[in-house]
Amino acid sequence: MKIQRNVLRQRGMGFVQMIATIAIIGILSGVALLKMSTLRDRGEKQLLESHVVTFNVAAKLYTNSGGSLAGLTSAQAVVDKLKTVASNGEKIAGFSGSLIDPRLVAIEQTDEEAATEGEWRAIWDPVLKAFELVDRGSKGIKAFRIDSTTTPGAVVTEERQATFELAATESGVGAWVWDFDRETVSSVSPVTTVVDGDVGLDIDPTVVNSTRSQLLQPSLIPGPSTYPLMDYGIVGKDIAITNPNDEAVSQLLASINGSAWSIVANGGSVNVPPGGSLSTFAQVKPGSEDLYFSSHVLTGRYEGLTVQLSAPNISTSASAFHPLSMTAITLTLTRAPNTES
Repeated sequence: MKIQRNVLRQRGMGFVQMIATIAIIGILSGVALLKMSTLRDRGEKQLLESHVVTFNVAAKLYTNSGGSLAGLTSAQAVVDKLKTVASNGEKIAGFSGSLIDPRLVAIEQTDEEAATEGEWRAIWDPVLKAFELVDRGSKGIKAFRIDSTTTPGAVVTEERQATFELAATESGVGAWVWDFDRETVSSVSPVTTVVDGDVGLDIDPTVVNSTRSQLLQPSLIPGPSTYPLMDYGIVGKDIAITNPNDEAVSQLLASINGSAWSIVANGGSVNVPPGGSLSTFAQVKPGSEDLYFSSHVLTGRYEGLTVQLSAPNISTSASAFHPLSMTAITLTLTRAPNTES
């Protein structure tokens, strides 16, 4: 009888141990699944973040190359624009093709996902003209995938606004100075652009003309670099342009973000927005074309540097009080010592 009870006791202990082992395995499996889910979510966020950075670069290239994002309010609409190809690409001084892979398909959130905080999505800010990564608020794009069935015929074309028109070359060379259909070209007509009815930018880099001198490039003060956003103010950062050439034979022209060229007085200034580009050159005045030709174009970008402000200071009129006391305590908020605010 004792032997039989010992056997039953041993069998009972084995069953309990088995149940405990199964329970422990279940807990460990749940922890592992939770960790894997967290790592997957983190990886999806990092991938989406890299897409946002790429798209913001593409959006700047698109607008600087004659494209327009005006009136677009959704990330999907902007992505579709970046897939397009310029139908007048031979006239575009910049990027005329697709800025992102045309096979890229955006996967938008469901209404339920958009209403859930912590669900990361890419949205388009029409005011900042940039993509942003947020985890709440507006409905956006949660992921991207490649559609291998997309064909070249599915790519949409559009006509973009050329920064400037280039002069036609001699017959047989092509419609535009960089569109050559011959292997050997002996000479190239000067690159020209129209500024208020006057022809300028008369540089011919392939012809050596000893009877004419090239004007010097203008100077930008301050030069292209990254500056705190507070330096840009409301209208942009003030950039002075100086002419090192004789004003009797030359004048300054400037263009901001690819806009039309405009005449700037020597020592005059222009306002450049954060992230904007400034192009300038010295143009020969009428009557001096036999003595000089225009300088090379000087182009630079002015980036904005964001600064995180310190939190305000909070002080109270009393360090402690009884929870049942009706005594009022005064809270005082004071501005933190932020020179940028």
